[in-house]
Amino acid sequence: MRKYVFIFTLCSFLFMFLTPVTSFGAPENTNNEVKLTEEQQKEISVLQKELFTKKKEIITKYMEYGVISEKQGKEMLAHIERHYEKKKEHNFMPPKHRQHCEHDKKGS
Repeated sequence: MRKYVFIFTLCSFLFMFLTPVTSFGAPENTNNEVKLTEEQQKEISVLQKELFTKKKEIITKYMEYGVISEKQGKEMLAHIERHYEKKKEHNFMPPKHRQHCEHDKKGS
């Protein structure tokens, strides 16, 4: 029995120390700036507009059913509209990763 415990412990340590450490949250291409073509921007724009339209429909239904008040609904709709305009300003590109914690700085 001791033999099996020793072998298990040894295998565990070997696995732990020989497995490469990867950073799953680190950005892959920090040096390359990706640019979308006009066609790609138009396609993303259409998809984003559909997404925001559906979100507005959902909020409107919540207001109709009384899940949220009319005031809350209007605030949410205004927020969604501001968010859409902000995304439109940035050509619907996802935001860049900002280093704001110590663990982010270590991975760079």
